Amino acid sequence: MDKVIFKGFKVTESYFKLNEAAKENEKYTIAPRFECRLASSGVDFEADFSVSIATVTEDMPAPFDLKVVLKGRFSSENLVLNKTAQLRHAVGTLFPFLRSHVATLTANCSVPAFVLPEIDIDAMISSSVRPIETPTPKEELN
Repeated sequence: MDKVIFKGFKVTESYFKLNEAAKENEKYTIAPRFECRLASSGVDFEADFSVSIATVTEDMPAPFDLKVVLKGRFSSENLVLNKTAQLRHAVGTLFPFLRSHVATLTANCSVPAFVLPEIDIDAMISSSVRPIETPTPKEELN
């Protein structure tokens, strides 16, 4: 197992906009989109892990638009990790912080707290070693 040191994270973007066309007490299908971008230098690497929620079609509006980006910093002891290993560590470490921030942000904006669904990190990574941009299973919010 690779030894990776988590050096911390910060929220670099936090955006919420209520969809004025959304109706109260109506059920909505929300499909969050995740993305992870990596930058590495030797044994150190950074990851920008983000989630966005937005209306895709007028027939199925989202009750709000949202974007949150976390920047995490990592270091691997004495070895350079490949991109797949970096993604696995970054997403696995940052996802709980991202999930918590989204729930808090939505709750503080006078809508029911939206908790991101669990994700299958290995499935996301195995589909591509390029930056992750994969919709998760849809969640309903009412």
